[in-house]
Amino acid sequence: MDGVDRDLSPEEQAALAAAADHFDAHDFVLDDDDEEKKVAERLKELSSQIEYSEKIEDDVYEYRWVTIPRQLVQFLPQPWPGVLLTEPMWRHIGIVQSRGWAHFEAHEPEANVLPFRRPRFTDPRTGEAPAHIMEKVREREAHIVKMESFQREYMRAQSVV
Repeated sequence: MDGVDRDLSPEEQAALAAAADHFDAHDFVLDDDDEEKKVAERLKELSSQIEYSEKIEDDVYEYRWVTIPRQLVQFLPQPWPGVLLTEPMWRHIGIVQSRGWAHFEAHEPEANVLPFRRPRFTDPRTGEAPAHIMEKVREREAHIVKMESFQREYMRAQSVV
């Protein structure tokens, strides 16, 4: 895939592509330290190798996976995996997506594959989803909490046996 969000207008796709082309890791350097410049250059080089999956969806979310070069993992918060990246964090390493995407899981076997999701019908310009979808999001999250509770109870019961 070419790394451009397909739910954006052609003008927005062009703007995102231009932003990616003009990504300047030096923007993240706080002073003139040579070591920081080297890190910024390396970050810029690696960010050009990021790959974006096609999107899939269920009744609540749309999902995509972003594969970063394994060398970029060293720029992620440590210990990695185990930290969910905020939008400023994933943008800092060069991931370019429209608004509304959230990193929702850290997967240890493939630490360089970052799963993202956002509620269906999210406006890519504002990152906001319709109220009826947000209600489904709340229901899904409540269901997950309930299932995790059942799992903990089951594991506790198994340890007693």
